[in-house]
Amino acid sequence: MAQPQAGIIPEPNPFAVFLILRVHEPAVNGSAVTKIAAQVPALVKKVSAADSRAKLVCNVSFGCEFWDVISPGKRPVNLRPFRPIEWKGRRAPSTDGDLLFHIISKRHDLNLELAMRLRNLLGDMVEVMDEVHGFRYLDTRDLTGFIDGTENPTRGSGPDRKRGP
Repeated sequence: MAQPQAGIIPEPNPFAVFLILRVHEPAVNGSAVTKIAAQVPALVKKVSAADSRAKLVCNVSFGCEFWDVISPGKRPVNLRPFRPIEWKGRRAPSTDGDLLFHIISKRHDLNLELAMRLRNLLGDMVEVMDEVHGFRYLDTRDLTGFIDGTENPTRGSGPDRKRGP
């Protein structure tokens, strides 16, 4: 049985790279791009050989419009364009990217190495829309002072959800 992507619920790690790409001419390049995306587990294993204790992980995500090109008529039911979210001064924008590589580990250099290899393999078939390098800041706060996880609800819905008992 296939293993789920470890990046879905990763172990906490201090470094991350978020690489958002747009595929040039998806109808022409889609097949080649997906073949490269399928090589990610082997590529992670190869880069991880430098330090297996770094727990290098890469999660690959596809935008719904690109999905429709590479798998016509077979879009998963809940795959839809991401709508921007704004709440209490925090924002999660919509990028309309075709691919997201979410790379995490205990070593920033390994994250960067994997990102560079992916970009080299994909070459001119893609353009970088956004590349963000993340890191654990002080006591795990983001630069706005937000601590991820402390406000995560366990029941209810909407932004005013209450934590469990």
